[in-house]
Amino acid sequence: LAQAAFPGCAAMSSWSLEVNKRLARAKQDLSRQVYLSHCSICDSLFPTELFSLRSLVRLDLGFNNLSAIDPRIGELKQLQELWLNDNPLVAMPVSVSNLRALRTLDLRNTLIRNVPREFAVLNNLQDLNLQGCPLKKSIGDAYAEGRDSLFSYLRRKHERRMFKKDFERLLRENIYPFDDHQALHELCESVFLMLKKCTSEDLSKLVRHGKRILPKEMVYADPKQVLESIKGLNEEENARNQIGDIQLRLRAIFPEMPLDVAHHHAADLQGNFSKAELRDIFRNPGKIFPEDHHDVAPEKTREAYRDMLVDRADDNLRARIRKAYPDVEDGQVELLLDQLLQAADDDRGYLSRCLESSLPATLEECMAVLDSLKHGESMALVEPGPDLDDTLLAENAREPAGEGGEGGGDMDQTLEKPA
Repeated sequence: LAQAAFPGCAAMSSWSLEVNKRLARAKQDLSRQVYLSHCSICDSLFPTELFSLRSLVRLDLGFNNLSAIDPRIGELKQLQELWLNDNPLVAMPVSVSNLRALRTLDLRNTLIRNVPREFAVLNNLQDLNLQGCPLKKSIGDAYAEGRDSLFSYLRRKHERRMFKKDFERLLRENIYPFDDHQALHELCESVFLMLKKCTSEDLSKLVRHGKRILPKEMVYADPKQVLESIKGLNEEENARNQIGDIQLRLRAIFPEMPLDVAHHHAADLQGNFSKAELRDIFRNPGKIFPEDHHDVAPEKTREAYRDMLVDRADDNLRARIRKAYPDVEDGQVELLLDQLLQAADDDRGYLSRCLESSLPATLEECMAVLDSLKHGESMALVEPGPDLDDTLLAENAREPAGEGGEGGGDMDQTLEKPA
């Protein structure tokens, strides 16, 4: 394929002389740019004198017949632009990662399939051109999403390799120093295979807490158990972060509350309420918490939250009654709501499902039904039929937005994941 796509590597004396002439002129003039494109340079005739030009900033080797690049390219530490386009290149040397000043790397129309993960350290590289390259799928997908996506992918791969080295060294030197090194290598490989979907942060925990995660004897080490331990560490970290966030919010509501007391109450709240409930509580602190921080207690908070949900559900039912009967008076709404709750045995969820289908067509008919009830009797509830509009059901079931208040704010991000 390479021979078909690119001209043969011919030792043409005229081109060799031209290359030597350009290099000699660059040395003489102390030039920081060298252009050697279209010079029929091949692997066997590569001008190694290039590597003595340590001040090079731009090097153009495009449109030649190079299938490989000498690793000594990494010695040109000041290089900012490297053009290798339109060569039958099949791979790039890892040493290119030493070119920390590199801003442009043009690999268009080469045979490159992979990009070394070590390239993730090239923070100044803004223009990486891989158009026309037969990239493997994972690299191609990341490249298609843009430079940041590709470098994020390379960074994960690079960090994973570093963590694997650190973990294997930890096994050999600290955790199982007297066990067979080959067995430890195999354990390391199996653990990282099990953790292939884990983040770099997860792998960092593996290295930091290796002694805590692994058993005392290597024979009992289980990669599946390692994965479960990592998940457990993440849950612990999430809980700590949530408690810390709740503590800060409590201090915003009660500035005089001591830190240790706030932390104690935060731990109680985190253990007794779900994330969704906590978001709701801190959107409505005035309805949940007492004025004096000495009166804060989990059971009181639970009771206040339950009362708030009941009030919210009743407000929702009142609004729907008024929607059904635009001319209804407040006293009639309360009377009708009391009768409906009695019929539903105070099951507001059931009443919410049955409300519209249970109401008479007009307000007059509704009041007549109420007047006809004898002592101890209640209205009959009618469950909705299957043809009831789903959109109406969803709209009626939706809770009103929580009211803002002091110390409130959106806890979605802080309670969903660690800061």
